[in-house]
Amino acid sequence: MSVTAARGFLASGVAAGIKESGDADLALVVNLGPSRAAAGVCASSRVQAAPVRWSRRVLADRRVAAVVLDSGGADAGTGPEGASDTQAAVERTARAAGADPAEVAVCSTGLIGVRLPIDRLLPGIDTASAALSPDGGSDAAVAVVDAASEEEAGTVGRSVARNNLLKCALNGEDPHWGRVLSAIGMTDAVVNPDRLDVAINGVWACRDGAPWEPLEKADLSGRRVAVTVGLRSGGASAVLWTNDLTAGYVHENSAYSS
Repeated sequence: MSVTAARGFLASGVAAGIKESGDADLALVVNLGPSRAAAGVCASSRVQAAPVRWSRRVLADRRVAAVVLDSGGADAGTGPEGASDTQAAVERTARAAGADPAEVAVCSTGLIGVRLPIDRLLPGIDTASAALSPDGGSDAAVAVVDAASEEEAGTVGRSVARNNLLKCALNGEDPHWGRVLSAIGMTDAVVNPDRLDVAINGVWACRDGAPWEPLEKADLSGRRVAVTVGLRSGGASAVLWTNDLTAGYVHENSAYSS
């Protein structure tokens, strides 16, 4: 079913150049009214991307006039600059849709720790606005396909150590620190997302919840990988051991009984 199946909605999907592949990567959905009533479900992790934090505030008033959606960058773990990018996208969308910025929601998906190419995103919103149509729902669907204590230190460590996505990344020699933040956010530990630090093999890839040192400096070719998480909420610490997740391990266990 299309997002414009109900009367009163316009939508469009375009290739804004966010994805290097040139595929469609930005969608715009506009609610013409008369009702602006809205509800939504946001990520439960307490380490949230700038678009999630913004959209939560919008949904608190239960009114949405427009939604801008992009794939190719999550705008997560991007610090104050990421928040500014979200604000810029909201303001451009509001102008294009003739809406109040306080009624514009933002949805972004893609890599964590990488800023959106705002110089492509903003013109893309203008292009999507010009293409808005009651029949634009199918285009929009294509665009968004890629949709302080020892006890607390132990809780965070176990969550990181058990995260299968991180295990896969480490096996592929990918220092994907965004998956570390995601694992931290799923715990009940008292943390400030904007003060989290992550080092991988001594390279501080993340400081204050945002990118820091270049990921290319992290060498994961050896048998041992050290992931250091700084919660910066006290003086307690803990050390846990884990392993990566290889294709061979998955194959062995998928065929275990056969």
